[in-house]
Amino acid sequence: MSEPDELYTLRAQFWLGHYQMALEEAKQIQRRPMSPALKAEREELVQRCYLAMHQYDRVTSGETPALQALALQAQFESGNTSVVPQLQSMLGDGVDPSTQLTAAH
Repeated sequence: MSEPDELYTLRAQFWLGHYQMALEEAKQIQRRPMSPALKAEREELVQRCYLAMHQYDRVTSGETPALQALALQAQFESGNTSVVPQLQSMLGDGVDPSTQLTAAH
């Protein structure tokens, strides 16, 4: 039997476009014990919500390449086109799909 999906509601709210509700869900599940991979995914979804709501100043860089790419995307969306070479340099062999998706956007 599989384990319960701790981020199911957060993912569902994000993909349905209910970004504020997704942020509220992320805040509620923040204190729950979960694996580092799920914590990183939760933080990535939070940053993606801020991007979708055009709150670029709230997007912060993090430890993972995906969070760093999201921070660069926020800078680009706010008018800083000088970050494009940085995004391009992040791409290469062994890059996780989330970083590739952010750079392609």
